[in-house]
Amino acid sequence: MDECAGNAVDKTFKIGHYAIKGDGVKINTRIELACSKDRNRLAISEPYFDGKRILATTGTILAVIPVEYAEGETPDTEGYIPIKAIEHSKKTKKTLKGNINLTDGEVKITSDETKYKRHDLGKYPSIDNIIPAESKDDVTIKFNPQLLLNLALAIGSEGCVSLTFNPKSELKPIKVTPKSSEMKNPGAFGIIMPMR
Repeated sequence: MDECAGNAVDKTFKIGHYAIKGDGVKINTRIELACSKDRNRLAISEPYFDGKRILATTGTILAVIPVEYAEGETPDTEGYIPIKAIEHSKKTKKTLKGNINLTDGEVKITSDETKYKRHDLGKYPSIDNIIPAESKDDVTIKFNPQLLLNLALAIGSEGCVSLTFNPKSELKPIKVTPKSSEMKNPGAFGIIMPMR
């Protein structure tokens, strides 16, 4: 999709909130961590705004942040959001709004009027076909991701772990084991308690 086609627009919205005109987008997540660092995969190297969500993927993980518009607002132009613009918006003084406004060809930081060119990185991959549909058989287990990372490192895994749990109970302990090819200490495992 050519993100520079059409007339320039300057729509305002906030992620997860209704917008107040002039505020722009406040990206209060670290969505850039879900972008690919692979130079051969430019189409997924920056977050993408599809008109209703901000998306980021490495090809292995996918982050989806919904955007809601204020009454009377219409969706902005679809396209990429430069990571440098996101990082700049987060570094602005706390007393200033570090939101970003998206237009056809650029991203503007509202606090200091800094502008970044929106890149044409090609067609963003279709993601809707990989999002699992909700099912009555789904099991939801909540746990602290930082604790899972700490536990994985504590048992000697720096890459992949397996989670073994009882799908009939969301509150029973979850067994965490390193991938067999990564086992530095055979038989090592950990237990993480789900959150209520």
